[in-house]
Amino acid sequence: MAQATSPAISAIITSYNCAEYISDAIESVRRQTVRPAEIIVVDDGSTDETRELVQALGGDIRYFHQGNSGEAAARNRGVAVSRGDIIAFLDADDAWLPERLAVLSKRLIEDDAVSIVCGRARAFKDQSWTAALAAGPARPEAFLMSFGCALIRRHVFHLIGEVDVAMQHCVDLDWFLRCREQKVPIATVDDVVLLYRRHERNMTRNFAAGQEGLMLAVKQSLERRRRNNIPAGSLPAWESLGRDKAGS
Repeated sequence: MAQATSPAISAIITSYNCAEYISDAIESVRRQTVRPAEIIVVDDGSTDETRELVQALGGDIRYFHQGNSGEAAARNRGVAVSRGDIIAFLDADDAWLPERLAVLSKRLIEDDAVSIVCGRARAFKDQSWTAALAAGPARPEAFLMSFGCALIRRHVFHLIGEVDVAMQHCVDLDWFLRCREQKVPIATVDDVVLLYRRHERNMTRNFAAGQEGLMLAVKQSLERRRRNNIPAGSLPAWESLGRDKAGS
């Protein structure tokens, strides 16, 4: 039997005024044991030194600047300009663990039926990503249905559509809810693949806005299910969504 070949992965880093962190993010991508086919930075209208920093970091980075349009628009731009068969996102203030692409792409290669694979995230305080990596977990690792923890086959974006630019918060949840409604096959691994940086400018610190985004995402999901006559019982339960039966 012929050995499965590794898919071409597009690493898409989205950034807005994260000059102080983006070098860490890019370094974490470059340190991957399975290297991506390309590194893309989408700068969503930064007014800091992001452009100068990224352009000084090497010619292997494809840099795109756009007017400030929000997280969803930046992700959509990254997908639109990317060339790989597999999409991997990273926020500019976060970092990937070195085995991230190796672990997740292995799961995709093992099963052609899987369209998305997600790992776990580890939060760390505002410090260098290598220090956080060496320190190990300061709290139990979380499993997140989020872009930062996922590898996504390109065809899923054709099926589900773009990330909703009308969503200001919980854009990941909204998109994954749409995947759930379409019964996109999602697998999980127990490995930590993302280092999530906690700092004063995290969007998640705005609790009220986050709750509003959560309610909007759930409301829109319910409305779509009613429109499309999708019975609640026909959808996978959240606690089983993505459960990797091969590893259970």
